[in-house]
Amino acid sequence: NEEKPVPKKDYSSMPLLAGPPQVGQNIAFKLLELTENYTPEVSEYKEGKIVNFDPMTKQIELELLNTSQAPAEPGKFDLVYQNPDGSERVEYAVQRGSWVMERWESLLEPRLII
Repeated sequence: NEEKPVPKKDYSSMPLLAGPPQVGQNIAFKLLELTENYTPEVSEYKEGKIVNFDPMTKQIELELLNTSQAPAEPGKFDLVYQNPDGSERVEYAVQRGSWVMERWESLLEPRLII
């Protein structure tokens, strides 16, 4: 059973956004992020659903639709705390998870998914 690679979406055919979309709409966007080696790079397109937008602060809250897996081991800039019960808690230097809060201006090439 050979897995077939999932074809990448052609985001260039989707309309570029001049301003923030409505809450509930899905967008594709890129971000300037730190890689696993802690070097800044422009990400591949991410897809997210608009959860909230504050017009005063221009903060946009997105629920990511396709999240990547976090590495199993903490990196050199991640903080590992020892809990009283002996377990460990990791505070990652690079954001991981399915929710993103960014300024609208920090989204690169935002496009409306239609």
